[in-house]
Amino acid sequence: MNIHAIHDLSNNRIINILKKSLSNIPEVNMRENYSPEFSNSSANLFYILEHGRYEEGKGCYYIILEDNEFIASAGWNEYTSETALLLTRLYVSPKHRSHYVMGKTVLPQMIESCWHYNKIWVTVNDYNKRLYNWLENNYNGHNAALGDRVPELYSKFKPLGIKSIYFADQYVAEFQK
Repeated sequence: MNIHAIHDLSNNRIINILKKSLSNIPEVNMRENYSPEFSNSSANLFYILEHGRYEEGKGCYYIILEDNEFIASAGWNEYTSETALLLTRLYVSPKHRSHYVMGKTVLPQMIESCWHYNKIWVTVNDYNKRLYNWLENNYNGHNAALGDRVPELYSKFKPLGIKSIYFADQYVAEFQK
C-alpha cells in the first residue's frame, strides 16, 4: 500500500489517478462532491484542492493506492484556528469498504497532525448519516463491525449532533483526547 500526501493539484500523476478513479463512482448522490466533472462546484474535491483548503501546515489530502489502483482518499484541514476537520472528502472504493483502511493507516497521522487544535472533528453529510450512526454506536460501546476489526481510534469520537460547516448541515463527532 502506498500513501500519497498532497496539498493541491500539482502532482499530475496522483491527480490523474484520482480523477480517473472518481470519475465513475457508483453513488450518484456523491458525484458532485468527488467527480472531476463537477470541479466548478465549491463542494467538489478538485475545487477544494485548487483553492487551498489543504494548504501545507493547515491541511493535507491523502490518497491510498495499491499497485497504482485507487483504494481510498481523505484529508484533514483547519476549519478555524481552534478546530480541525478530519476525514474530509473521504471516499473508499466499494471493494475496500469494511476494512477500515483509513482508520488503520491515515487517521492516526491526521490526529497527530491536528493534536494542537482544541477540537478535532469528523463531519458527515446527510447522505452518509449511517456513518455518523455507526460512530455514535461505536462511541457508546455498541460495536457492530462488519469485516475487519474496528480500530480503537473510532471509539474516541463523541457525537455532537448537527452543526453548520461550510454552509451545509453536517453531523459532527469530536475526538476525545
